[in-house]
Amino acid sequence: MIMFVIPHAGGSIINYDFLKIIPSVKIHFLRLNFDRSEHIEDYSILIGQFIKEIDSVWDYSETAIFFGVSLGGQIAYDLVRYYEHNSVRNIAKLVIVSSVFETKLSAIISIAKGSSKKLQSFLSNIGVSTDFLRNPRAKNCIIKDFRLLASRQLQTQKKLQTGILLICGRKDKEVCRQINRWKKSSVQCIVSMYFGGHLFFLSNPNLICNEILQIIESTKKEYAL
Repeated sequence: MIMFVIPHAGGSIINYDFLKIIPSVKIHFLRLNFDRSEHIEDYSILIGQFIKEIDSVWDYSETAIFFGVSLGGQIAYDLVRYYEHNSVRNIAKLVIVSSVFETKLSAIISIAKGSSKKLQSFLSNIGVSTDFLRNPRAKNCIIKDFRLLASRQLQTQKKLQTGILLICGRKDKEVCRQINRWKKSSVQCIVSMYFGGHLFFLSNPNLICNEILQIIESTKKEYAL
Protein backbone atom coordinates (compact mmCIF):
# COMPACT_ATOMS: atom_id res chain seq x y z
CA MET A 1 0.00 0.00 0.00
CA ILE A 2 1.21 3.51 -0.81
CA MET A 3 0.06 6.91 0.49
CA PHE A 4 0.63 10.14 -1.44
CA VAL A 5 0.89 13.13 0.89
CA ILE A 6 0.41 16.77 -0.16
CA PRO A 7 1.20 19.32 2.60
CA HIS A 8 -0.57 22.59 3.37
CA ALA A 9 0.34 25.84 1.62
CA GLY A 10 3.63 27.19 2.92
CA GLY A 11 4.25 23.90 4.70
CA SER A 12 7.25 21.65 4.37
CA ILE A 13 7.20 17.86 4.20
CA ILE A 14 9.24 18.01 7.41
CA ASN A 15 5.95 18.84 9.17
CA TYR A 16 4.67 15.40 8.14
CA ASP A 17 7.55 13.18 9.22
CA PHE A 18 5.26 11.67 11.85
CA LEU A 19 3.47 9.76 9.06
CA LYS A 20 6.61 7.70 8.45
CA ILE A 21 6.01 5.69 11.63
CA ILE A 22 2.75 4.25 10.27
CA PRO A 23 3.32 0.55 9.46
CA SER A 24 2.25 -1.30 6.30
CA VAL A 25 2.23 1.77 4.06
CA LYS A 26 4.85 3.52 1.95
CA ILE A 27 4.77 7.32 2.22
CA HIS A 28 5.47 9.40 -0.87
CA PHE A 29 5.51 13.18 -0.45
CA LEU A 30 4.46 15.49 -3.27
CA ARG A 31 6.33 18.72 -2.71
CA LEU A 32 4.64 22.10 -2.88
CA ASN A 33 6.48 25.35 -3.53
CA PHE A 34 8.01 25.49 -0.04
CA ASP A 35 10.16 22.42 -0.79
CA ARG A 36 11.02 23.34 -4.38
CA SER A 37 14.02 25.25 -5.67
CA GLU A 38 11.76 27.02 -8.21
CA HIS A 39 8.20 28.22 -7.76
CA ILE A 40 5.46 26.90 -10.02
CA GLU A 41 2.87 29.51 -10.95
CA ASP A 42 0.45 27.48 -13.07
CA TYR A 43 -1.90 25.01 -11.37
CA SER A 44 -2.23 22.70 -14.37
CA ILE A 45 1.57 22.46 -14.62
CA LEU A 46 1.78 21.54 -10.92
CA ILE A 47 -0.91 18.85 -11.31
CA GLY A 48 0.82 17.54 -14.45
CA GLN A 49 4.14 17.27 -12.62
CA PHE A 50 2.50 15.49 -9.70
CA ILE A 51 0.81 13.00 -12.06
CA LYS A 52 4.15 12.32 -13.75
CA GLU A 53 5.82 11.81 -10.37
CA ILE A 54 3.02 9.55 -9.10
CA ASP A 55 3.13 7.45 -12.27
CA SER A 56 6.87 6.95 -11.80
CA VAL A 57 6.36 5.20 -8.43
CA TRP A 58 2.84 3.71 -8.74
CA ASP A 59 1.85 1.03 -11.25
CA TYR A 60 -1.88 1.16 -10.27
CA SER A 61 -1.86 -2.45 -9.06
CA GLU A 62 -0.86 -1.26 -5.58
CA THR A 63 -3.64 0.09 -3.38
CA ALA A 64 -3.23 3.83 -2.81
CA ILE A 65 -4.40 6.47 -0.33
CA PHE A 66 -4.30 10.17 -1.20
CA PHE A 67 -3.79 12.51 1.77
CA GLY A 68 -3.90 16.31 1.53
CA VAL A 69 -4.03 19.16 4.01
CA SER A 70 -5.62 22.57 3.36
CA LEU A 71 -4.56 23.54 -0.18
CA GLY A 72 -3.03 20.07 -0.41
CA GLY A 73 -6.51 18.63 0.16
CA GLN A 74 -7.83 20.38 -2.93
CA ILE A 75 -4.86 19.09 -4.95
CA ALA A 76 -5.39 15.54 -3.66
CA TYR A 77 -9.06 15.80 -4.70
CA ASP A 78 -8.09 16.91 -8.22
CA LEU A 79 -5.53 14.10 -8.51
CA VAL A 80 -8.06 11.45 -7.49
CA ARG A 81 -10.57 12.98 -9.89
CA TYR A 82 -7.98 12.70 -12.68
CA TYR A 83 -7.25 9.03 -11.96
CA GLU A 84 -10.93 8.15 -11.75
CA HIS A 85 -11.50 9.87 -15.09
CA ASN A 86 -8.75 7.61 -16.48
CA SER A 87 -10.38 4.48 -15.04
CA VAL A 88 -7.89 3.90 -12.22
CA ARG A 89 -9.93 2.31 -9.45
CA ASN A 90 -7.35 1.07 -6.94
CA ILE A 91 -7.63 4.12 -4.66
CA ALA A 92 -8.80 3.07 -1.22
CA LYS A 93 -9.50 6.50 0.27
CA LEU A 94 -9.08 10.23 -0.18
CA VAL A 95 -8.16 11.84 3.15
CA ILE A 96 -8.77 15.59 3.26
CA VAL A 97 -7.72 17.60 6.32
CA SER A 98 -8.94 21.16 6.96
CA SER A 99 -9.62 21.93 3.30
CA VAL A 100 -12.29 24.13 1.74
CA PHE A 101 -14.36 22.86 -1.17
CA GLU A 102 -13.66 24.36 -4.59
CA THR A 103 -16.68 26.72 -4.57
CA LYS A 104 -14.96 28.66 -1.76
CA LEU A 105 -11.65 28.96 -3.59
CA SER A 106 -12.65 32.06 -5.55
CA ALA A 107 -12.69 34.10 -2.34
CA ILE A 108 -9.27 32.80 -1.31
CA ILE A 109 -7.85 33.49 -4.76
CA SER A 110 -9.16 37.05 -4.68
CA ILE A 111 -7.56 37.67 -1.29
CA ALA A 112 -4.26 36.04 -2.32
CA LYS A 113 -4.05 38.35 -5.32
CA GLY A 114 -4.12 41.31 -2.96
CA SER A 115 -1.81 42.31 -0.12
CA SER A 116 -0.20 39.89 2.30
CA LYS A 117 -1.99 41.75 5.12
CA LYS A 118 -5.36 40.78 3.64
CA LEU A 119 -4.23 37.18 3.40
CA GLN A 120 -2.99 37.24 7.00
CA SER A 121 -6.32 38.68 8.16
CA PHE A 122 -8.24 36.06 6.19
CA LEU A 123 -6.20 33.20 7.66
CA SER A 124 -6.76 34.53 11.18
CA ASN A 125 -10.51 34.77 10.61
CA ILE A 126 -10.79 31.11 9.58
CA GLY A 127 -8.75 29.95 12.55
CA VAL A 128 -5.33 29.45 10.93
CA SER A 129 -2.36 30.42 13.06
CA THR A 130 -0.26 33.02 11.24
CA ASP A 131 2.82 32.62 13.44
CA PHE A 132 4.68 30.91 10.61
CA LEU A 133 4.29 34.07 8.49
CA ARG A 134 7.04 35.62 10.62
CA ASN A 135 9.38 33.39 8.67
CA PRO A 136 10.02 35.36 5.42
CA ARG A 137 10.43 32.21 3.33
CA ALA A 138 7.25 30.62 4.68
CA LYS A 139 5.33 33.87 4.16
CA ASN A 140 6.55 34.15 0.57
CA CYS A 141 5.71 30.50 -0.16
CA ILE A 142 2.19 30.51 1.25
CA ILE A 143 1.29 33.62 -0.75
CA LYS A 144 2.63 32.03 -3.93
CA ASP A 145 0.89 28.74 -3.15
CA PHE A 146 -2.46 30.48 -2.80
CA ARG A 147 -1.86 32.56 -5.93
CA LEU A 148 -1.23 29.27 -7.71
CA LEU A 149 -4.95 28.64 -7.40
CA ALA A 150 -5.66 31.62 -9.64
CA SER A 151 -4.84 29.45 -12.67
CA ARG A 152 -7.07 26.58 -11.57
CA GLN A 153 -10.14 26.02 -13.71
CA LEU A 154 -13.17 25.24 -11.54
CA GLN A 155 -15.22 22.43 -13.02
CA THR A 156 -18.42 20.66 -12.15
CA GLN A 157 -18.00 16.93 -12.56
CA LYS A 158 -19.78 13.79 -11.44
CA LYS A 159 -19.32 12.57 -7.91
CA LEU A 160 -16.14 10.77 -6.93
CA GLN A 161 -16.51 7.03 -6.51
CA THR A 162 -13.61 7.09 -4.06
CA GLY A 163 -14.72 7.58 -0.48
CA ILE A 164 -13.59 10.71 1.33
CA LEU A 165 -12.49 10.94 4.96
CA LEU A 166 -12.87 14.61 5.86
CA ILE A 167 -10.99 15.64 9.00
CA CYS A 168 -11.70 19.05 10.53
CA GLY A 169 -9.96 20.94 13.33
CA ARG A 170 -12.80 23.27 14.25
CA LYS A 171 -16.58 23.45 14.08
CA ASP A 172 -18.45 26.58 13.08
CA LYS A 173 -21.02 27.61 10.46
CA GLU A 174 -18.46 27.96 7.67
CA VAL A 175 -16.92 24.55 8.38
CA CYS A 176 -20.40 22.99 8.40
CA ARG A 177 -21.11 24.56 5.00
CA GLN A 178 -17.84 23.18 3.67
CA ILE A 179 -18.64 19.73 5.03
CA ASN A 180 -21.95 19.74 3.15
CA ARG A 181 -20.18 20.71 -0.09
CA TRP A 182 -17.62 17.92 0.29
CA LYS A 183 -20.40 15.42 1.02
CA LYS A 184 -22.03 16.31 -2.29
CA SER A 185 -18.74 15.72 -4.16
CA SER A 186 -18.42 12.00 -3.37
CA VAL A 187 -20.63 8.93 -3.11
CA GLN A 188 -19.32 8.54 0.44
CA CYS A 189 -17.93 11.16 2.81
CA ILE A 190 -17.17 10.41 6.45
CA VAL A 191 -16.37 13.31 8.79
CA SER A 192 -14.05 13.24 11.80
CA MET A 193 -14.23 16.36 13.96
CA TYR A 194 -11.43 17.57 16.23
CA PHE A 195 -10.58 20.87 17.86
CA GLY A 196 -7.45 22.98 17.97
CA GLY A 197 -7.60 24.96 14.74
CA HIS A 198 -6.69 24.55 11.10
CA LEU A 199 -3.44 22.63 11.67
CA PHE A 200 -4.50 21.03 14.96
CA PHE A 201 -2.67 17.77 14.22
CA LEU A 202 0.82 19.34 14.26
CA SER A 203 0.64 19.46 18.06
CA ASN A 204 -0.99 16.03 18.31
CA PRO A 205 -0.01 13.92 15.27
CA ASN A 206 -1.36 10.73 16.84
CA LEU A 207 -4.87 11.90 15.95
CA ILE A 208 -4.06 11.65 12.24
CA CYS A 209 -1.99 8.48 12.62
CA ASN A 210 -4.89 6.71 14.30
CA GLU A 211 -7.25 7.73 11.49
CA ILE A 212 -4.82 6.41 8.86
CA LEU A 213 -4.32 3.15 10.76
CA GLN A 214 -8.09 2.55 10.73
CA ILE A 215 -8.16 3.14 6.96
CA ILE A 216 -5.28 0.70 6.45
CA GLU A 217 -7.00 -2.01 8.48
CA SER A 218 -10.34 -1.60 6.72
CA THR A 219 -8.58 -1.51 3.33
CA LYS A 220 -6.74 -4.75 4.08
CA LYS A 221 -10.06 -6.45 4.79
CA GLU A 222 -11.81 -4.97 1.76
CA TYR A 223 -8.99 -5.78 -0.68
CA ALA A 224 -7.95 -9.04 1.08
CA LEU A 225 -4.38 -7.76 1.47
